[in-house]
Amino acid sequence: MIDSLKGSGLGVGPAYRVPGWSESAYYARKEQPKSARRLRDEQLMPLIQQVHAEYRAAPVAPGGSPAHCDARALSSPAAPSSG
Repeated sequence: MIDSLKGSGLGVGPAYRVPGWSESAYYARKEQPKSARRLRDEQLMPLIQQVHAEYRAAPVAPGGSPAHCDARALSSPAAPSSG
């Protein structure tokens, strides 16, 4: 986000001053290598976007859910009986 603000002519200083962060914190964070979690998230994002797009494009069944959606599969499992 800060990089997009920099592209529009707003410097890092003002953008970080508003929430109370230091400008040096931006540069320190930017120089750190990406974490394994961040790298995995970046790998999964295209798949997540594809699934969302397919879900939005699915025909809607009466009741408002996509036709391929089975409400029974979405409900939580029944609690085990104690008897």
